[in-house]
Amino acid sequence: MAFISGGIVLVAIVLLADPTEAAQLSFGASQTQNQSVVHACVNESVSLPWRVAIPTTDSIVEIKWYFHGNSDELIAIFSGSKFGPLPGFSDGRAEFLANAGLVIHHVTVLDKGNYSVVVDVLDTSGQTTTLRDSVIVQITDNPVPGHTELNITQHAEYSDATEQFHVVLSCGTFLSLAQPPFDVRWETPSGSEVSSSSYTQGQFRLQLPNPVPGGSYTCRVPASAAVCGAQASVHVDRVDARLTMLEAHNQRLMQENLALKNNISQYINASAANQISFHARLDKNLPQVYEGITLKFSAVSLNQGGAYVTQHNTTWYEL
Repeated sequence: MAFISGGIVLVAIVLLADPTEAAQLSFGASQTQNQSVVHACVNESVSLPWRVAIPTTDSIVEIKWYFHGNSDELIAIFSGSKFGPLPGFSDGRAEFLANAGLVIHHVTVLDKGNYSVVVDVLDTSGQTTTLRDSVIVQITDNPVPGHTELNITQHAEYSDATEQFHVVLSCGTFLSLAQPPFDVRWETPSGSEVSSSSYTQGQFRLQLPNPVPGGSYTCRVPASAAVCGAQASVHVDRVDARLTMLEAHNQRLMQENLALKNNISQYINASAANQISFHARLDKNLPQVYEGITLKFSAVSLNQGGAYVTQHNTTWYEL
């Protein structure tokens, strides 16, 4: 809880001391690495969740936050349980975030830059230890590459992994990916967020499980993608989803039957090509046919399979 009095915010928060060997400064849930990057879109709020842990015998003397953009600027000071924003941030744009963090509201592209925190800790011997950390804040108002708004399509697709048909939602199409590469986030009807199953041909795809959970699905481009305000939703009806998969299954069966018929036809044609048959008229000089004789024909009308060869310069054919 905070109270504003003459531009100074009285923060009713006790900075709890932790039983640790030395004072530590962290960003978020893990120990900070300098030059962490935070992404945000124009007019959003940027949270810088610094936290400080100190021995139970130590105390925090003062916390200062700085903005390093075109020039270095002191944002606010926390001292004696009082949070005091400096001019430029005293209009409510800067807010204290326990226990050493800061929130900047309604950011613009002018707010991008380096933000740092300086924490002075006093131990029982009267010695002051100074902890420092900084992050880079990137602000963007760029639209999604190749899009003014997103859209979602749905279709049925066979999965070799599950050997089943699944409803697949496709979000896009993206003409290019921002740098660094990003993945859209999907919000399911249960409210949980999941990553895309795959990315192909400019579309982020989500394969739904069977049976299909009906309801609203939303694909959302994260702020870390350096693109803003991009999301789309689609309602998936369980009955319609089953009909879509049945139709796809029947279509697959028809294609397999057609392929089988083509294979059989090719086999029959190939077998017929190996047969030997011909129609001919026997030469009158060979009135009798017996084993081992060379048959001579005066005319041949059909020669399937190459049953005979032509003896050139004669009027007859020889097998």
